[in-house]
Amino acid sequence: MEKPLRLVGDENNASNVVIEMSGTIKWSGRAGWVEGVTFRRPKISSGEGSTDDMLRILSGGRVDMIHSVVDNTGSSGDSTIAIQGPNAAGKWQNVIISGGAKQGVKLEACARVEMRNCIVRGNKGNGIVCSHSEIQVLNTKITENGGCGATLTGGAAKFQKCHFARNRGGILKKEDSCKTNFNHNTAPPSALTKPIAGFQATGVKEKR
Repeated sequence: MEKPLRLVGDENNASNVVIEMSGTIKWSGRAGWVEGVTFRRPKISSGEGSTDDMLRILSGGRVDMIHSVVDNTGSSGDSTIAIQGPNAAGKWQNVIISGGAKQGVKLEACARVEMRNCIVRGNKGNGIVCSHSEIQVLNTKITENGGCGATLTGGAAKFQKCHFARNRGGILKKEDSCKTNFNHNTAPPSALTKPIAGFQATGVKEKR
């Protein structure tokens, strides 16, 4: 995708409009809008599964999404969504991101993303990886990932009113080089074995 493009499906039920794909959407267009669409791997395949990311936003590209699903289940590609390079960006609301062979969302090399009311779940590795980039995550559930809920290296990260649960690698890992802002986030008591500023325990004990 090298030009501005709008993909509009059914904002009330994204499962009504499905795009099945074996490769990667590589988006370098400076504007993009996705609404009410499900992206997924083919459920019936006679060959080997995909080895690709589902969506890759390249330097200078931007994709805004609302009421959509991006599911990379069945692929051995690293990420469900990868945002790579300066001015690669997106603003996502009510988007479900799942099925990454390593991580759900990966930002690197000065990318920028805002996520609001999203769900990042069921990725085999970390839910979110942010490397020398900027991310804001608001009112989002980060659950049932095989690694950490989030891994933060360099750049800046803000998490506010998010819920972390059943991530096998714990809530998060961060390096001192990342400027962080955590406010009013929650996690089950068993996930908060050590206090984390900006997090409070809530609900029943987490089952592993």
